[in-house]
Formats: sequence, structure tokens, C-alpha cells
Amino acid sequence: MHALLDLVLPTQKEASRRAIAAGSPGVFREMGCGLLGKALDPKGPTDKGLNRLIRAERRLGSKDRPMVVDTLYGVLRRKSLLECMLKLAHVDCTVQHLWQLELVLSHRIPPEQFGLPQIFSDARSFLESSGRFAGDLDLSAIATLSSLPLWIVEELAQQESLEELPKIAASLSQQPETTLRVNIGKTSAEALSEVLRGDGVELESGRHCLDALRVRGRPNLRGSKAFREGLFEFQDEASQLVSLLVEPVRGGTVLDYCAGSGGKSLAIAGHLPRRGRILAADPRRRAIEEARKRLERAGAKRWRLHCYEDGPLPLAHGSAARVLVDAPCTGIGSLRHHPVRKWRIQRDELDFQVQRQSEILREAAQWVSPGGRLIYVTCSLLRAENEERLESFLTEHPGWRMISIREVLGRTRSRPFERGALFRSYPHRHATDGFVAGILVAPRVV
Repeated sequence: MHALLDLVLPTQKEASRRAIAAGSPGVFREMGCGLLGKALDPKGPTDKGLNRLIRAERRLGSKDRPMVVDTLYGVLRRKSLLECMLKLAHVDCTVQHLWQLELVLSHRIPPEQFGLPQIFSDARSFLESSGRFAGDLDLSAIATLSSLPLWIVEELAQQESLEELPKIAASLSQQPETTLRVNIGKTSAEALSEVLRGDGVELESGRHCLDALRVRGRPNLRGSKAFREGLFEFQDEASQLVSLLVEPVRGGTVLDYCAGSGGKSLAIAGHLPRRGRILAADPRRRAIEEARKRLERAGAKRWRLHCYEDGPLPLAHGSAARVLVDAPCTGIGSLRHHPVRKWRIQRDELDFQVQRQSEILREAAQWVSPGGRLIYVTCSLLRAENEERLESFLTEHPGWRMISIREVLGRTRSRPFERGALFRSYPHRHATDGFVAGILVAPRVV
């Protein structure tokens, strides 16, 4: 328990006038609790919707916004832990109490300042002495302390070791770094670093990708000139790496079968060989329009977009050298970026996604040319959405085979992520989102 508490309790900052004001009666608390109430409503806004609400809140000044945002997302990341503490202390689990307790844990504010019990001043001692978590931690305790739905912990427990499980669970609720992918078609990592540092942005090199930069803090990069000019995109490093698995070929077509808003198409576009082309397709017109804006901003070349509502793909069966299936999934590996979704997702969605993934794999395979490759990717850590889907596909499709990611990434770059032939990333090991990817090769015509 002691080790898990180190992972889930926030590093405390010194109490400040602004932090105290955020939990005291007034406009700060009113705004924060209002946003939190909407986020906790099962029918409330999604993560993207919540971000829009935050940006639209005009009463927040530039110095006040970080305090409200940090506290809001702190509650969403630690919701089960906060609720447990309130219940153990016989305090009602209201939105206001959740908000105030998060401020107490994140800042050295005396709980009495907000009318909360003094025992909250030392959260670690309170939890350790409560008797609620005596002995070895069971799955329910891990779920509570790491603030994950119990069913997700139960699914992970079927495939991960008892030693790794608490670390994985805790990592899925931690705050992620902001990572940029440098648009090498317009600039370099060195040149972009110089530009952004000139704007006061603190940067570090990527851990795994040469084209990645890590950002310290949360500056307003979307409002920067560099972003408007398409010099970078926001993209997790594991997502950047799985984009490299596509390895487009000279003169060949890459079909991004579930393109969404085009994040991986953008990454692939930066590495297109001569006469290579990208066709990005998705059933959601809004996502396709967003992809269009991003591709145009990036100055990408030789791309085409297609919305499935407009009819069949403008591509002959068996004509794509590479087909990328970034499959719809439960998104469990990316919950760090989607703390609202964490509390909305239900176990029955897993069964739905598994069936859907198998159908998409079968459909996408029709477009792969003989000897071409199908790259299957999810941002879920569950075997049911990854290994089991690939194994089922290979059983149904004699002649297809899987190759190791090492054949594409090379020995050095693939080694940290290899799980058999597959790519697997974990937040607690790699400081990235959790991704799984496999490369399938179509049979050649005899």
C-alpha cells in the first residue's frame, strides 16, 4: 500500500492565496464546482466537451485558469480515492467536498480552512491507519486507490502480474506529459526548440522519438505562431512510434482505414517516400474535416480524404501497399488523457468493441495488396482487443502471417516495446500512453 500511495497521492505545493480562494466561497469555487458537476454527470460533456467549456469560461483570468483546471482534473484523476477518504471520515461525498479535498491534498492547506476534518492534513497516515487497506491489497483496494473502475482492474489482473498491476493501474490515472511531434516537412527539432524557447516554453527531447519534444508545464501552445504555421502537432510518443510501423513504400498507397482526425496520417505524411500517397477515411464527417484542416496546416502532400457516408472507398480492392487500422477500442491505454471517459466507460463496451474490431479487420484486409501489410493498432492494453483479435484473424485467414516490429523499427528502437512480435507500450514503463500494435502480411499471389 505504501508504494501505491506514493504513486497516487499528489506532490504537495505550498498553500497560496489563489489556492485558498479556489476552495472558499466565491466565484472560483462556484466555477470549479460547476465544471466538476458537469464532468461527473453521466450525461455530461465528453473530455473534448469539457475542454471547450473551460476555454469558453471568460471569468477565468490567465493566472486563475491553471488553478481551476489543475483542481478539476485532479478530482477526476483521484475520484475514487477522494470519495474513500470522505466516507472513512463520515463526510458527505458532495461535489464541493471533493473539490476542497483535492485542494487540501495538492496544497498544504489546513483542512479546517474549508471546514473539513483535521485528519485530512496527513492523507497517508489517515489511509494507512484507517484499517480499510490492511494486509495485501485486493483488486477492489487497487481500484479505489488508483481511481480506476473495478472492472478495468479485474480485466488487467487476468493478464498482468500482481507486482505490475498496481503500477499499471496508478499510471492510468496520472497526469501525462505534453508531447509534440515536430513536422519535419517544415522544420527540425532543433529549430522548433529554438522558436518555442524564445516564447518562454521549457522543452526536453523525446524519450523514444527523434521528432518528439516534451513540454514542461502547460503553456498555451495552441495559441502560438508555431502551431498556427503547422510546425508541430500534439502526439504521444507511443502514437508516433506505431505510425512508423506503417513504413510506406515508394509509389505505394497508404490507406488509413479509421483515420479519425488524422493524427497518424499526419505522422505518416512526414515520412512518405517518392510518389507515395495517403488515403485517410473515416465514417465521421466532423473528424474528416478536422483532418483536412490539420493536413493543410502541416503542408502535407499527396493525400486524399474520404467520408464513408459518401459511398465506397475510391480505391480498388487489393491495391493498397499499407493499410493502417487504428481500431476503435475501449481506450483504456489512453485514460491519462481522458479522465472523464474513465468514469463513463462500462464493461459491456468491451464486448461491443471486440466484435467491431474483428469486423473492421476483415473489411480492411480486402484492400491490402498481395504481399502488402495491414498494421493493427489500438490504444487499449487488453489482450481481448489486441492479441486475441490478431490470433482470431490469422486463424480465419490462412496464408496471412505476422512479422515482428523489429523488422521495421530495428533492434535498438524496438527492444523496450517488444512483446513477442507485437509492440506494447505502458505508461508506467515508457511514460507514454498504452498502445498495442501488430503487423500482418498478406499472402502473395502464386
